[in-house]
Amino acid sequence: MAGVFAGMGLLSASGALMQGSAMVFYTVLFCLPLTHWFRWRAMRDERRRTEALEDERDAALLARAGQAFRLFVSCWLVLLALALSVSPLHDALPTHAYAVPALVVLGLLGGNLAQHIAAAVLYRKDRLATG
Repeated sequence: MAGVFAGMGLLSASGALMQGSAMVFYTVLFCLPLTHWFRWRAMRDERRRTEALEDERDAALLARAGQAFRLFVSCWLVLLALALSVSPLHDALPTHAYAVPALVVLGLLGGNLAQHIAAAVLYRKDRLATG
């Protein structure tokens, strides 16, 4: 996974340098550090392979947090489709080649953030309820 993200980062960086787009360049600056995080997470999961990673309560909380991801991404894609189909909104969007894919990736990142926030809130509520 880290290799895929590093390759995507290098491809996006070359595209940013050729097109001179600041949005793509900032996206690359955000994505490249993620490769280190994915590598660290894979190594951590490998070390914890013999431990029980989650119980039934954790699985239920994570499933509820996954609903936040799906809701956010679904709403984001519907709004993006509406923005692309309505002429005044379409004209307000950036016109370079990476605009729509960058907005889709932005929606996925926002959905991931929503999932993590929902999981943190649910774990906090569960911890307060159990004492």
